[in-house]
Amino acid sequence: MKPVLQSLLLADHVYSDQATGKKIIAGVFNRVQRMKPPAKPPEGEAPRPVPIPAGGLASTPFVYLALTELRGKTDFVLELTDLAENTGLFKVGFTVDCKDPLQTVEVHFPIPALAMPHAGVYSLGLLYQEELLGALRILAADMEPPPAAQ
Repeated sequence: MKPVLQSLLLADHVYSDQATGKKIIAGVFNRVQRMKPPAKPPEGEAPRPVPIPAGGLASTPFVYLALTELRGKTDFVLELTDLAENTGLFKVGFTVDCKDPLQTVEVHFPIPALAMPHAGVYSLGLLYQEELLGALRILAADMEPPPAAQ
């Protein structure tokens, strides 16, 4: 019997409460904004500096998974796929060990920064023995750079 994926979330951070063991999932998201590349300057002109908008900087997100029906050591792969190009952007392998298939196991860890090469739809999928157990769709949208200071 294959494992059951009960939850797959992408977040800014996941904390574990030491007293209760509860997970605190902060900043859940499924959409990222990319800075649209600035237009090329006319020939002979130097490129303009690119202003950085106020707000947070891109960082390493966390993935949170809840799994059940695990029997012993089980290997998984988390893969980010560009759906327009059907290409993998990264894969992260990990192992979960659980003796009781009725238990729900919560796993969380940082993943590589989401460097989306273009605007579009991406998939963060969990694979078990090369079979997709479930996936989270992530929309990457371009945001216009702020106007240059005069």
